[in-house]
Amino acid sequence: EGSMNIDFVGRHLQVEEKTRILAVEKLERLKRFLPEPLDAHVVLEAGKFRHTAEIKVRCGTGEFMASEEAVELHDALMLAAEKVEEQAKRARKREELLSLKPKQLFPHGYHRLEDLLTNRRPPPPW
Repeated sequence: EGSMNIDFVGRHLQVEEKTRILAVEKLERLKRFLPEPLDAHVVLEAGKFRHTAEIKVRCGTGEFMASEEAVELHDALMLAAEKVEEQAKRARKREELLSLKPKQLFPHGYHRLEDLLTNRRPPPPW
């Protein structure tokens, strides 16, 4: 099993065990999209009427960050974790596209990305 290091910081609150477990479960999903090792920094802050969760994840291919606010701490944490996961998915897709050769990216005579996306074939060369 790969390694993931997660640091927790609580501002104006104690980070409870169930909150840590929730964060770990959500962040473990990133292993599907990002190369390991992964380092995560989770900052949870309690305000008077709202909670803030900020997540920073660092790996070999880059850094991802999300910050969310909600009335409930766990809601803010979930929203921030989902944002980071979306960023990781997009980065993975970008990496995959960049690693393709032009022939793989544009099969069967498609020459431009717009043609491929709109399913328009270019006119034959003769």
